[in-house]
Amino acid sequence: MSFDVSELFAFVAARSAEETQSSVDFCRSVESGALPGPGLEISPESLLQHGESKLRGHQAVEQMLATTIRPYLGHSGEAGQNAEQQLRLLAVQYDQHRDYRPQWRPGSPEYPRLAAVPRRPTQQLTES
Repeated sequence: MSFDVSELFAFVAARSAEETQSSVDFCRSVESGALPGPGLEISPESLLQHGESKLRGHQAVEQMLATTIRPYLGHSGEAGQNAEQQLRLLAVQYDQHRDYRPQWRPGSPEYPRLAAVPRRPTQQLTES
């Protein structure tokens, strides 16, 4: 391991907590009638369903961090490698965040099949 995996864990946990809070805030704003944007042709029920779905997804990530990743980080063997790889995969969605570090990217020599992480569509368009 070429970096302190606890820093990567803290980064992913912080981003997940931010996403969870954002989903909670979105659901509360829909429930209060403060719909995002004038002329939106989506029902409040659909917006709330979307927000609740996003919230459940973020809560699932937080549970995964607590139960299947954190307990195995730093362990030798397959369990430790799997926990680190799961963490790297969760972190890659935040690769444009100012605190993301390139060495966290999946594709280390232990996982060569993941070396080519697809670039985000907006990057592909601007770099072509």
